[in-house]
Amino acid sequence: AEMRHGIETRSSENACQLVNPTPQTFFLQQLNDRKEQVYDSKIKKPLGQSPDQSGKFAEGISIVDTFGIKTEKSDPAGLVVNPMISRTEVQNNAEEGIELYKKSHQYSHVGEQKDLNYNWSRVKKSDVFGVETPHNNDGSHVKNSLLWTDDARNAKTQTLVSKRLDDFKERTQPKLGEVH
Repeated sequence: AEMRHGIETRSSENACQLVNPTPQTFFLQQLNDRKEQVYDSKIKKPLGQSPDQSGKFAEGISIVDTFGIKTEKSDPAGLVVNPMISRTEVQNNAEEGIELYKKSHQYSHVGEQKDLNYNWSRVKKSDVFGVETPHNNDGSHVKNSLLWTDDARNAKTQTLVSKRLDDFKERTQPKLGEVH
């Protein structure tokens, strides 16, 4: 005996019926069109086509007159986005204006030294300034560098847990090494 609660729902329309409804008969379509003619929007702004604006034209202009310059068709979008040129031509085109781009966008490649127009006559360009950063090549200080100062401080301090929470965890969570 199965027990159910609530109201039994009726099955609704399938998604297939909503996406691709059964076509109406010619008679029903004509009847529906007649009912739709009552609405002003059906006449002025018909669905799926641009409204007739011939009444808004100035005198002497017909609906067949065109304005502006006709657009000439060019290459398809595939050729514009991905032209049929070799890899070397692509590389040459990329390098063509790179110096101007570097100057206008203050851009440099990874590891590339920017030319700041310093006078290097007194000092060699390869010289390094400042104090050397303390480091170990064995990686012993990597963990400290990856931890934020707050995280490192919190790891060393004792975490506070309320007595109620500790008692609850002791009752509900399984003990390590005991058979349940």
